[in-house]
Amino acid sequence: MTRPKGSKNKREGIAPFEITHEADILRETPDGDFVTNNFVPVGGFLATARIAGKTYTAEGATLEDAILNLKPEAKKGVMLLAVEHEGKKIEKIISGRIVHNLFEKYVGRFTREIAIKNIKTIFSF
Repeated sequence: MTRPKGSKNKREGIAPFEITHEADILRETPDGDFVTNNFVPVGGFLATARIAGKTYTAEGATLEDAILNLKPEAKKGVMLLAVEHEGKKIEKIISGRIVHNLFEKYVGRFTREIAIKNIKTIFSF
């Protein structure tokens, strides 16, 4: 039995959360993922990371939340990280050691806290 042509990797347009206003309308990326428009909550942070040719975006109430919500697939290598807060945008290049310590699964708690502290000193708003 064959599948119908054009049905591979299609997702239904189901939103993972309830849409409350038009700034939260989801759009589909070329990879097939659903992301929100670049909407930054008041007083919140919007983090955009580019690593290994892919772009990841995440929002958070604090800088730490926004960065830890990125969840990149590649956890080694240099990362271009842009953080936006209250209209001010800062872009920095983050070393592979810090990226590994932030996102790798088998890193100790203190090592991760040191990496977060390094990120906070780089991005001082």
